[in-house]
Amino acid sequence: MAIYEHPRDKAFYILGIDPARGTGNDFSTIQVLKINSDKDVDQVAIYQSEYVDPETFAEVCVGVSEYYNNAQMMVESNDIGSLVCDKIFYDLENENLINFDKNGLGIRATRKTKLAANLLLKKYIENGFLQINDKKTLYELSRYVEKTPGVYHAAGENDHDDTVTALEWALYFLVTDFYDPYRDWE
Repeated sequence: MAIYEHPRDKAFYILGIDPARGTGNDFSTIQVLKINSDKDVDQVAIYQSEYVDPETFAEVCVGVSEYYNNAQMMVESNDIGSLVCDKIFYDLENENLINFDKNGLGIRATRKTKLAANLLLKKYIENGFLQINDKKTLYELSRYVEKTPGVYHAAGENDHDDTVTALEWALYFLVTDFYDPYRDWE
């Protein structure tokens, strides 16, 4: 885990989480963002592992959440992500999991949510609202390409996009009803 800023008292953090199977083909990733305001967001930490199994990864997610002031978690629930969500919510009884999916836990990556998340990430980068500190995240962003015009973006061939996906889910929190833009900031 790379930590660029340790938690500050009363600061508000959000975790964007992209689970993987832990078999070495893809990375389980946690992006930790500090929300200073809805137009001022800092990447403060990132966790990645290609060999952590989904159940252990759920425990890592809860641990990172607790460390960062009990941060809420936006977990992609597609495929193996549903197991991670179930473990966080039911087995570990952690209520910081955002349940955005009407049919289950976490957030489903659909055509609509992925497009909205991509556009939000683009807006935050272009307007300078997002401070990215991690070199791997910057590298993956530089290889993140449009696959289907105006709809689908992903890593180029032989590249990964796990840091980008986790970053998108963390930012997507800002456009959900779970986010309160009028909260008292640090």
